[in-house]
Amino acid sequence: MKKKTILICSLIISSVAYSQVGINTTNPQGTFHVDGAKDNPSTGAPSVAQQANDFTVTPAGAVGIGVTVPTNTLDVNGTARIRTINPASSGTVLSSVYVDATGVVMKQESSTTGEVRSHSGTIGAGVNGLYLSGIPNGLYRLTITNVNGCGDATTVNYLVHSYSTNSYYGLKGINGFLTSTFGSPIYTQTARNTVAVTWSGLGGCADGGNATAFNYTVTMPTAGQINIINNGNVARNYKVTLTRND
Repeated sequence: MKKKTILICSLIISSVAYSQVGINTTNPQGTFHVDGAKDNPSTGAPSVAQQANDFTVTPAGAVGIGVTVPTNTLDVNGTARIRTINPASSGTVLSSVYVDATGVVMKQESSTTGEVRSHSGTIGAGVNGLYLSGIPNGLYRLTITNVNGCGDATTVNYLVHSYSTNSYYGLKGINGFLTSTFGSPIYTQTARNTVAVTWSGLGGCADGGNATAFNYTVTMPTAGQINIINNGNVARNYKVTLTRND
């Protein structure tokens, strides 16, 4: 108890006298400084190797881990791990983040470019299902993927223009392929807002799917909305990703 009391008193006195607190160091480099390995010099700045085990809080509130002079709100010199993170619910708008040449994490210059909306759901044979709604005016890339019970899969990409002004909206298929045949999708554009997709050479599958199982139509009943019509003979799970390009 006596040792604990002395330690607490020492910390308080140090804080009052110098407005700095050092743990395992008599030479704190910030308002609060922990020298994990207790290897810092008594004077001067610690070396890069000595800073690697340090934790520092500056008077401006910046936190440095592995660095005693943080240049950002949180400056980590080393690896970082997030053990638990909440998954985004279907349809949630997400923004991409990037790392610049110095390792600083940042968003795109535009607050909208790179935004991602996604949805996954099963549609029965012959059913017209609403997949995305409330899409803001803009230019997008749409990707739809589909996998059957035999491990065969399709990926199809579309360009989507969605502007409610003057009803300027529509979509157009651009590329894609079927794994088993490496064949491209066959597009049938029946209107500027409706594209049907069929495939050549698809075989049957033990899940009940026949040669039509991957066929579907993508349609935009109105600006800001995307529907999928399952033209196959069995229910299918469609995974949709919409990425903003403008």
